[in-house]
Amino acid sequence: IRFCDLNLRPGGYDRKIIAQSLNYADILKVNLEELEEVLGQKVDSKDIEEALRYISGLYDIETVAFTNGPEEIKILSSDTIYKGMPERVNDIADTVGAGDAFSACIAFSFLNRINPAKALEYGAKLASEVCRTRGALLNNSKVYEEILRDSGVSL
Repeated sequence: IRFCDLNLRPGGYDRKIIAQSLNYADILKVNLEELEEVLGQKVDSKDIEEALRYISGLYDIETVAFTNGPEEIKILSSDTIYKGMPERVNDIADTVGAGDAFSACIAFSFLNRINPAKALEYGAKLASEVCRTRGALLNNSKVYEEILRDSGVSL
């Protein structure tokens, strides 16, 4: 299983690298800006699901996870769209690592055959905790333990 989280940074990629990465991906995680870069155009909020389906079909990607900051999260899996809402965070320390935390939950869920709707829930939960913490790493394991307990997965 090949997981691709683009994390596009200015000067750190070109269209060829993006296409090669997507051609190898089984699972893709993109945010709105990355989605627009892949498509080469702006994407209106009402067209996101169509854009996810287009990328999935074009690159033969089984699962596409999408984040749009505090606005929305979605997963396209086996041509079904699952929708979720990020958890509201009123006490944001910073957002460093939130997307990676979300990606980790998507990968964890996929590898453990957890329903995509639950994957969104876990991703939102972990990302919100990371936003409450300065830096990308949590100081305690409480949220990880909650996700493991709820998922029934033992490590």
